[in-house]
Amino acid sequence: MNFLTPNYNQEILDKKLTIEEGVRSQEPGVRRMGSMGCLTPPTAFAPCRRWGIKSIRDKDNRHCVRIWPPGMGMLVIIDPTVENYQMLASGVLPGAKVIILNSEEDEVRQITRAILDYPVNSLHIVCHGSPGSLQLGNIKFSFSNLGEYGAEFKRWGEVIGTGGIFLYGCEIAAGNIGKAFVVRFHELTGVGVAAAIDRVGCAELGGSWELGVKVGEVGNSLAFEQEVLVSYPGVLQEDLLFASQLNNPPVAGDDNVSTAENTPVTFPFLSNDTDPDGDIVLIDSFDLSSTNGGSVSLNNDGTFT
Repeated sequence: MNFLTPNYNQEILDKKLTIEEGVRSQEPGVRRMGSMGCLTPPTAFAPCRRWGIKSIRDKDNRHCVRIWPPGMGMLVIIDPTVENYQMLASGVLPGAKVIILNSEEDEVRQITRAILDYPVNSLHIVCHGSPGSLQLGNIKFSFSNLGEYGAEFKRWGEVIGTGGIFLYGCEIAAGNIGKAFVVRFHELTGVGVAAAIDRVGCAELGGSWELGVKVGEVGNSLAFEQEVLVSYPGVLQEDLLFASQLNNPPVAGDDNVSTAENTPVTFPFLSNDTDPDGDIVLIDSFDLSSTNGGSVSLNNDGTFT
């Protein structure tokens, strides 16, 4: 079989070709990415059936060209706490590899293991985010603690190709702290990093899939089918936790409620926080930390908003 250089693409296209799954070579593949339509010997990517690579060759078996699926080399890491994560997992581009994190194992080590097990040109991490941080399973990464994982991140960068790292989380790159986070992540991994300034996800909830802040060399393709991105119903925001101590224990203790960022929350306290003897509940303090342009209102019906 003769293998041509890319200069002969037109000659290949002019021939009468047939499509056949896989290649004949059984030699081990190498961790090196190719491009759509690149002409290569069959030994370059032996595990073709596994990755969905197709060989197009003419009927006299003289010429061969490889066609790479669009998701070839993409490793997609998904935090299962993300809303409708199954929809995203089933909607990746053909050829992409999906890993759903296990909450009972160290998340960083799971990613490291996956990167070492598969040929990776780009890493796509789907998780909750907020300005300058991302929540990945049980670990919350911020600018202040990224360095603690420097050794693992360096291993990532030694394997990941030129496609870079995509962080799918709301507002990770927002503000000065967000941009500093992305720069630091790039420095620790040694590869390009892309993240969003705004919400990521459903347009009706104010989201989009634009990861507009890029530091270093990053690819242009997201890891998901366009139909999935358009129909996904949620956004990838971190949940906020509110706590209010509305009476003295043991009769009444702290009340807790969670909501997404920039989403109003209302919760009652008079209905379940009165003493059995009818004492009036008095509020002498209200502690609300880490806000950004928010406000708190006490309504006439005994609720906070």
